[in-house]
Amino acid sequence: MDFNADELHQNTEKILGKCETSCCNVNEPVSGETLLNVRIVFGSLSISKITRHQSIHIGERPYICEMCNKAFSLQNHLITHKRTHDGERPYIGEVCNEAFTHQCHLITHKHVHSGERPYNCGVCNKAFRLKSHLVRHKLIHSGERPYTCEV
Repeated sequence: MDFNADELHQNTEKILGKCETSCCNVNEPVSGETLLNVRIVFGSLSISKITRHQSIHIGERPYICEMCNKAFSLQNHLITHKRTHDGERPYIGEVCNEAFTHQCHLITHKHVHSGERPYNCGVCNKAFRLKSHLVRHKLIHSGERPYTCEV
């Protein structure tokens, strides 16, 4: 059985728990024993995907930018990073022709034109275009005040 990247992350999360990396959700390094268990669940066809993903958690960073020597655990992260040096913006908005370095930024930007607000507050039902705006808004209801005035 083989998984696409999204299925791999969802199923890895079920087995390993949550992570704090931006690509998935496992909050502790993956041990050899855990990786073996994951291989058994996912099957032999996805071993390379799991092994490649594990490099994120063990801190391996074999892909180096020739321009600034920044290191990455995944080759596609290096490819995306290189856009900061060459200015490439391959993702173009259909409505306004605004260009983006990341596809996810284009997808989020499309909400500006569609008016879609996919993130709803569970307390007051106010809707937001960006998840970060919802997170900030929720502080109103919790009473939490994480920011202090230094003056």
